[in-house]
Amino acid sequence: MDQTVLQESPCSRMPSFLSLFYLILLLSLGSAIILAELVHHNPHSHVHGLLTVLMLVSSTWMLWFAYQMHRRGKPGMYKDQHAGAVWLKGGLALFALATLVLDCFHIGHYWEILHCASVFTIMYPFVQAIFTLVQVYKYTKHIIVSVLYSIIDYCFLLIDYQDFELIGQADPPVHCICTTELCHIFHETTAYLYPFNIEFSLFSSAMLYIMWKNTGRIKEQQRSTVAKKNTFQIHHGIIVGPIFGALALAVTFAVMISFGVLVRTTENKFHALKIYYLFNAVLLSLMSVASGAGMLMYKFHRDNSYSGRSKNIVRSLDITILLASSCGPLMASVFSAVASVVSQSEGVLKMLDLCFSLCKIIQLLGQDLFIAEGLHSAPNVGEGRGDWSCSVSQQCPNDLILQNLFVTRQKILRNIISFLLLSNISLWILYAFGTRPHLVRELEQNFYGFTSWVVIVNITLPLGIFYRMHSVAGLFEVYCAS
Repeated sequence: MDQTVLQESPCSRMPSFLSLFYLILLLSLGSAIILAELVHHNPHSHVHGLLTVLMLVSSTWMLWFAYQMHRRGKPGMYKDQHAGAVWLKGGLALFALATLVLDCFHIGHYWEILHCASVFTIMYPFVQAIFTLVQVYKYTKHIIVSVLYSIIDYCFLLIDYQDFELIGQADPPVHCICTTELCHIFHETTAYLYPFNIEFSLFSSAMLYIMWKNTGRIKEQQRSTVAKKNTFQIHHGIIVGPIFGALALAVTFAVMISFGVLVRTTENKFHALKIYYLFNAVLLSLMSVASGAGMLMYKFHRDNSYSGRSKNIVRSLDITILLASSCGPLMASVFSAVASVVSQSEGVLKMLDLCFSLCKIIQLLGQDLFIAEGLHSAPNVGEGRGDWSCSVSQQCPNDLILQNLFVTRQKILRNIISFLLLSNISLWILYAFGTRPHLVRELEQNFYGFTSWVVIVNITLPLGIFYRMHSVAGLFEVYCAS
C-alpha cells in the first residue's frame, strides 16, 4: 500500500480559510434575514428563498463534481472512509427518510393554501427533497464535498432554525387557514417530524465536519498496513451492566407513558413533573457514579496495558463533536439552575428542578471525560473505521495474579460501559419521543419569559438528542476496544 505521507503546505490552508469565510458570511446573511422577518413579523419567504438558492447551488455542484470524477475515472481519490461509519450512515438514512416524509406533508399543506403561499415557500419542500436525496447518495459513496462545504453546512443550520420558528409562529391569516381535514392532518403531522429533520441536519453537519477536517489527510490515513479486524463480542461475566441498563430502559418507557398521561390534566401536572424529576435525578446520579468508577478503572487499566495515548485523528474529531454537542444540554441545565436559585418561588418542584439540573451537569462532564479517556486509551490497531473494526488488547501480564486483576478490571469496565450505553439510549428515547417537560414547567417560563425560554429549548434540545446518540456510538467503540 502507498506509504507516502502528505504534508500540509501553507498554500493548502487557503481553501480552509475561504470555507470559514463563506461560513461566516452566510451565517451573518442568514441571521440578518431571520432577525428582520422576526422583528417585522413577515412571512418566511425570504428565508425559504435563501435556503432554496443554497440547496440548488450545492446540489448542482455535488452532481457536477461526481460527474467529473466519474468521467476521469478517479472516484477513489475522494473517498473518506472515516466519515462513513455504519451508525452515522444508518442514522443519516433514517432521518433523511423522515425529512422526505416531512417534505411530502409540506407539499400537501402548501397545495391547500396555494393562494397565500409565496413561490419560494412552495418550491422549498421540492428542492429540499432533491437536495436530501443527492446528499445522502453522495455520503453513501464516501465522496468528499470540500468546496462549498460551508454553504451546505450552514444550509442545515438555517433549516434547523427555520423549522423551530415555523412551529412557534403566530396564527396565520383567516384566508390561509386549512379548510379540509386532510390539510389539518398535513399541518399537524409536520410538528412531529421536525425533530427528525433537525437531527438529520446535525448528523450531516457532523459528517461534513469530519470530511472537511480529513481533506488532505487521505493518503496519510491509508498508508498503514492491513490490521486485524475483530467483531463485536459479548464477553463472559458482563451481566450486571446490561441488567441495570435494561431496567433503566424499561423504567424509561413507564415514566414516559405515565408523564404523557398525567400532564394532560392540570391537577396531575405536579405529580407528573415530580415523577420525571425523580427518575432523571436517580438515573443521572447512577450514570455519574458509573462514569467516575470507569475513570478510575481506566487509570489502572491504562497503566497495565497501554504505553501511550492514541494519536488517531478520527478519534480526536469524535471527541470534538461529542464535546460540542454536549454544550446544548449543558447550557439548558445551567439556565434551569440559575432560574431555580434566583427565582423567588418556593416548593418541592423548585428543589427537584435544581437537583435535576445539577445532576445533569455533573453527568455530562463525567461522561465526556470517561468517553474521551476511553477513546484516547484505545489501542491503535488500525486507522480505518468505516466498518466499525473493534480490537481487543491481548497484552496481559505473565503473572497469574496480575492477569486475574487485569481481567477483573476489564469486566468492570465493560459492565460500566454497557450500563452507560443503555442508559443513554433510554435518555435519547425520553427526550426524542416523550412529552417536553421544558415547556410544561412554569418556573423557567416565568423567569425568562415564554418566548425566550422556547428559543433556549429549541436550540439546546436537538443538541441534547444528538449528544445521546453520539455518546452511544462512542461508548460502543470504547466497549469494542476495551
